[in-house]
Formats: sequence, structure tokens, C-alpha cells
Amino acid sequence: MKRGDPVSIMNCHRPGNNYLILYFILILGWFFLGFGCATARFKPDFLAAKDEITGFALLEPGVIIKKYLGNSTVFDFENENLIRKNIYKALTEHMGGRQIEYVEIPDERYDEYKKELEKAFYLIRGTKNIGEVKLDESFLKYLKDIDEKYVVIDYEYGFHRSGESLAKSSLAALIIGILTLGLFVPYPIQASSCMFLAIIDREIGRPVYYDSYPEAPPLDPLDYKTTSRQVKKILKQFNKGVKG
Repeated sequence: MKRGDPVSIMNCHRPGNNYLILYFILILGWFFLGFGCATARFKPDFLAAKDEITGFALLEPGVIIKKYLGNSTVFDFENENLIRKNIYKALTEHMGGRQIEYVEIPDERYDEYKKELEKAFYLIRGTKNIGEVKLDESFLKYLKDIDEKYVVIDYEYGFHRSGESLAKSSLAALIIGILTLGLFVPYPIQASSCMFLAIIDREIGRPVYYDSYPEAPPLDPLDYKTTSRQVKKILKQFNKGVKG
């Protein structure tokens, strides 16, 4: 079932004109300075007790993927579930063999849920001290029927191109290169992806761990290797522990 068209505050990449190299340099520089080199934020007592945790719940990830078709862009609803499966698989791979319970959101509640998920990440990202974040009840209601104490929430945004779109962009880049005598040869971006992940203590309604992985392209959001790499980096501090 197709859900509502995404309108998101979580968008990481808005390429616009794909040949404005300066635009990409500025945007990617902002990502690396603002987010890409940031370390994980966490509550030390959570990491200190992580060896006692046997399982997590994964609340259905929020996903927005765009696909370039020729000169147009569409939302790639068909591959959203592929990305969710990749996220689940990557968590089982990088959380020390702990059991991961997948919690699906009913279709009729998904659009409202995704807005609340974005608001939750907005609060978490905007607060330096993660222990000060108190999530809204409008979001916490989605956690109330979950048995696990700790709930993973995840949001991924990205885009990829069809073969036709990449071919047209490459041809246009070649023409621009010829017209400028090789002084300006733009490179069409094939794909890009970024991820935000947090762990929520359901009993107190607060996050205990957060990290993100905005990255320079090309990172294909449909490729499991991309998702695995993102999750591994995000959980690096979790796996190292409080003294790591």
C-alpha cells in the first residue's frame, strides 16, 4: 500500500541542479563540520550496563528515498521496505548478536507516526546533553505496547538514479566539459544516503544514545553494504562501551 507523499524536515541532500559543484562542496562541507565528524551522544550508565541487555525493539524506520528518472524526480515507494529490511539486518549484524524485535506501524497510522518520528529526532539532534531530552507523549504512545526496555528508532534519507538519468547527466557533463575546454567538468552524483539512529529507554521516555551518518556521495541507499557501513559507524561507541 502506498503511503502519503513524504514532506520531511529530515532531508539531508537536496541536490537541485546537479551540475553546481560549488553547491555540493558547500553542502557537504556543512555536513562534515556539523554532523559527519560528530561523536555519539549517550548516557554513560546506559553503556556501562549494555552487557546486561539481551534485546532491543526496532520501531519501523522512517524512510524517504527519491529516484531520478531522466530529468524528473519521484519518491521511490517500492524500495522503502527493502531499506527497512537492510536496516534490520544491519542491526542484527552490529549489535553483538542481541535479539531485535521489529515493530511495524499500521499503514493508517504511518503518516502521523513519521511526523512524530521526525519531531523526536529534531529534539534529540538539537540538544547537546542527551539526558535533557524529554520526548513528546504524541511520539511515546507508539512505544507503549513494546515489551523491550530499549527501542531503536531510525531515519534514512537518500536518492539514486535510473540508468537513463545517469546517462543523460553524464552526456550533459561531457558537453559542458567540451564547451569550457575542460576547465569545468561536472560529475553527476549517482546516489547518496544518510542515516540518523537513536536508542530510547521506553520506561523513562528519554533517549540514551544517538549518532548519525551523513556522508558524501556516492552511497547507494538500496545497497546493503551502505546500510551496514552506516549502522556499524553509528554503533561504534555502543560496541566500544563507556570507556572506549
